[in-house]
Amino acid sequence: MATRWGICSAGKISNDFTACLASAPVTEHKVVAVAARNVDKAKEFADHFGIPTAYGSYEELAKNSDIEVVYIGAIHPSHKELCILFLNHGKHVVCEKPLTTTLKDTEEVLRLAEEKNLFLAEGFWTRYFPVYEEVRSQVAAGAIGELKAVHARMNHNNAHVLRMNTRELGGGGMLDLGCYPVQTANLFFKGRPEVIKATGTLMPGSDVDGSGTIVLKYPGNKTATLEYHTQIADANNSCTFMGTKGTIEVQSPFWCATNVKINGTEKNFPLIPVNYKLNYGNSNGFHYEANTVRQCLQKGLKESPVITHQDSRDIMYIMEEALKQIVATD
Repeated sequence: MATRWGICSAGKISNDFTACLASAPVTEHKVVAVAARNVDKAKEFADHFGIPTAYGSYEELAKNSDIEVVYIGAIHPSHKELCILFLNHGKHVVCEKPLTTTLKDTEEVLRLAEEKNLFLAEGFWTRYFPVYEEVRSQVAAGAIGELKAVHARMNHNNAHVLRMNTRELGGGGMLDLGCYPVQTANLFFKGRPEVIKATGTLMPGSDVDGSGTIVLKYPGNKTATLEYHTQIADANNSCTFMGTKGTIEVQSPFWCATNVKINGTEKNFPLIPVNYKLNYGNSNGFHYEANTVRQCLQKGLKESPVITHQDSRDIMYIMEEALKQIVATD
């Protein structure tokens, strides 16, 4: 049977995720309903994708007994509340990154999912891309020897966006951009670092972070150097994994990459096409996340092996500690 999805919010990211579901074989994925706080927007979204039901409240979506799993694409300050709503109504959940805005809230949401015996995954789509399957395989095979250092940068000129400057809307560069480099360090360096050092700047005229440079030290003399900036044009936003015998470079944009260089040899991984217009580059990569969620549900798993609950805890721990230092040193 097809995995039965509910879509929470009708914004740009939900559009792109749903475009992948709606382009997949009908035997694999079915979108049962969509909800937005504005019912007209939900109906427009439903008409566009041929979704049978549209709601003007998230509570109605939660009560739909035909939905198996909910994708949450709303802005991140609402993630905790929405995760709790759907989990309490017996729904599995895939929630866009970041899972919540604090470590305390992340712990609360993960604890509830475990108590309810329901699947919950933070939506770091990056990890599901074929490029990262190749990276994990090559590192495991010893292609670059022992991995010793990670360097990742994500720069995007979006400081002018109101949401980015408003704390109540989840503003700041860390939760929007910085989370991607942080999760890249966590891809191989598990647990909490021995040392976290961070500095950065605040948005002009605001109290939220606009940029950051984070250095992490892990056991075994392993390090990660991570950067993000909200006032720099997209540049060489790559990620490099450096080992004792070689280097893997995931080419820009590393968070949704299709190209990787392994010890100088380039490999390309084209993405599955979709039948709808997308808002963001390479959003057809959501196919891989959705398909992995389907496999997890079929196996009865309660977390994704690609990004575990502990990964989500550790990523939020690093971001929270780094943010404290950035705000204090600006």
